[in-house]
Amino acid sequence: MEINLNHQLAATRAGAIGTRVVRAAAASDAEAASSFPGSRRLEAALAAAPDVRSEAVERARILVSSPEYPPQETMQKLARLLAIEFDQAR
Repeated sequence: MEINLNHQLAATRAGAIGTRVVRAAAASDAEAASSFPGSRRLEAALAAAPDVRSEAVERARILVSSPEYPPQETMQKLARLLAIEFDQAR
């Protein structure tokens, strides 16, 4: 049994499929680069962005060091959800 979900390539032979797919991928890459002229600026901005946000790390340190984090209500809700999932998995 053979199921072919790619209707555009249905009439081609198996040997020609790989060639057509490679050509289509190369064409779509070229089209993507030409259709987004600002993509180079975006890539440069992403490369210049730091991998770690120091303010987020500091906030996480403060939260983790607090004995009141996470709040008791959050822990109870999480425990209920885990109990429901546990019961359904049985």
